[in-house]
Amino acid sequence: MSDLKKQIYVIIASSTKSSVDREKWLAPEVAELGLKHNGLDDVPLDSILVLAALFANGALDDSALLRLTEVAAPSLSNHIDALSEYDLISECLSSGKHQLTSKGESACHDIFNNVITRKRFELNRDLQNIELIYSNMSEL
Repeated sequence: MSDLKKQIYVIIASSTKSSVDREKWLAPEVAELGLKHNGLDDVPLDSILVLAALFANGALDDSALLRLTEVAAPSLSNHIDALSEYDLISECLSSGKHQLTSKGESACHDIFNNVITRKRFELNRDLQNIELIYSNMSEL
């Protein structure tokens, strides 16, 4: 899969380690995109990590999803069921691996774009604040 997708997945995964971070980073994006991608805002936020892992890496089995997402093993089947219910992922009949549907691809494309745009905005804002502080260092 694309290195760019994997780089963005790393940013999403590292920015959403805790449930508070998931609420901060993913909840607004998922809620906004729920209108465009029916059902996206109805799946648990942890399910979005599964969706993003599939977008970044292609079809994956349960063990790879557990390793990449760090989702609790007992919860994985619930996330897969929720994503399947809204036609965001499907199971490949020949390999048994989970894969994105076209709806899931489109949703992930939008999530990745929104998260990176937002992350860039926040980093630029932080950099401006640091530059302002730096420019006043002589006052120390």
